[in-house]
Amino acid sequence: MHPVGPTWSGLTATKSPFRTRKVRKADAPLRKNCDASGLAEEEGPRRLHRQHRLRSALPNRLETRCPAQVAAAEPIPVVCAVIEDDSGRVLLAQRPAHKHLGLKWEFPGGKVEPGESPEGALCREISEELGCTITITRALPRVIHDYGTMVIEMIPFACTLAEGSAAPHPHEHVAVRWVPWPEIDGSDLAPADRPVVASMRA
Repeated sequence: MHPVGPTWSGLTATKSPFRTRKVRKADAPLRKNCDASGLAEEEGPRRLHRQHRLRSALPNRLETRCPAQVAAAEPIPVVCAVIEDDSGRVLLAQRPAHKHLGLKWEFPGGKVEPGESPEGALCREISEELGCTITITRALPRVIHDYGTMVIEMIPFACTLAEGSAAPHPHEHVAVRWVPWPEIDGSDLAPADRPVVASMRA
């Protein structure tokens, strides 16, 4: 008679005709829900322990602000010059095609650098962009405008060319032109510049 199973050290292992099945205690069903904070909350015997562990390991997402959201809350200060000549025309400059709001017309100016006053920033920007000098005659109401990707605070000033100034030349723009006030509405102005037109007419 041949052994039913393999032999180890002279011992014969026989296969039981009955298969045994290890009985496991069924865990209570778990169900995951998403609470207001976006954390998974489990229901079942382990709920309290796991919920405590998750909340102690992670910050409260309702109280955490993304750095981009914090940055977006601070408008970027931008100055612009509404330069009028003796004929009552106003100077517009056309933005380069490759920049934001490409080929739109705007009142020339730019961003206020840290430590600069708005007036100082405007004189610097006009010198760099147009190669001329200006005289600021009065401040106009400020405008907050949201472009979606950034929020700016437009700080406009009514100006004239200073005595002895060179003629404006587009060093950083595509073109410049003098436009009579009645025709300015037909210009393709940048959105933040349109409220400036309204404040000049007020």
